Amino acid sequence: MQTTRRDEIRANGLHVTVLKEKILDVFEKIEEPLSVPELLKALNRYRLTPHKTTLYRELESLVGAGLLEELKLHDGLRSYELKHEKENHHHHFICEKCSNVIDFNNPQLETLIKKTASALKRKGVSVRNHALNLYGDCTQCSLKTSR
Repeated sequence: MQTTRRDEIRANGLHVTVLKEKILDVFEKIEEPLSVPELLKALNRYRLTPHKTTLYRELESLVGAGLLEELKLHDGLRSYELKHEKENHHHHFICEKCSNVIDFNNPQLETLIKKTASALKRKGVSVRNHALNLYGDCTQCSLKTSR
């Protein structure tokens, strides 16, 4: 039997709302991090116009339930994306000029992070998760500045 979006929300201890369902639908279709203004535009396509406070509350509950992940970008903007399973774990390159976010995965980097977590464990520290953001200029912004 296929799990529905409603089942997924309930399984994570949340009350099912149309807004929660559509938020998850948007992230599944877009497959990239979105800021709140970007998410509001996307939800508008579903004819949903939630108040920002309501949207932040729903996002907070989805992050708390482990369905979404919050990313803090260099300019202080918060963005969100679907929480990935361990085998799909990835990191982000963030353009400092246009805030474009590019996902990347590097198995050697993951191995190094696991070794670092093991070394910290020997010192009594427990690492539960990690996030890595690299910053610079994306291809489009690099081209604009080289002209």
